[in-house]
Amino acid sequence: MPLNEPADLETALLQAGELLLNGWGFNWYRAENLMRADDILLRNQADQLLGDALAAFRRAETVFRQKYLGNPSRQTPLPDPARMVELQSFRTLLESVEALRTRLRGASMPPDDKVWRRHRDEASLLSSLGQCDAKLAASAQALRAEALAITPAGLVDMPGQIEPRLRQLSDLLDERSKLLAVI
Repeated sequence: MPLNEPADLETALLQAGELLLNGWGFNWYRAENLMRADDILLRNQADQLLGDALAAFRRAETVFRQKYLGNPSRQTPLPDPARMVELQSFRTLLESVEALRTRLRGASMPPDDKVWRRHRDEASLLSSLGQCDAKLAASAQALRAEALAITPAGLVDMPGQIEPRLRQLSDLLDERSKLLAVI
């Protein structure tokens, strides 16, 4: 059959395209692959929300420094030690958020290979991971909302208010890791 006929050329191109997409054993439209893509999107969204929360915390820290610590002068060359303790506890909170963000970005996915699929039910595992990541994104969004509502005066009480949210995020990341643990 000659390929110069329009219908045959179109068919040949479609077959070549299908071979390119599926020839290496990867089907872009398998449910598992869609769940993998959704999982990555959810984790990226949660990471972005945590980044927004960090930026809001840093802005509040800057305003706190300007308002309560000020610039050194002859009369007060050193800042108030009580305010410095408050600021240090807040800096510890920022480091915790950054550590959680690093853990979130480094969270792994199950490998996509034949051996893995033979020993595990990939669809249910990916579904569980997706649910866990949806909870992560919701918790990160709540943290972002709390961070955006912070005032310099409220910065002092913020570490105590945010720690339960950070624990929740950490527990969700631990749960996610347990789902991927080889038993």
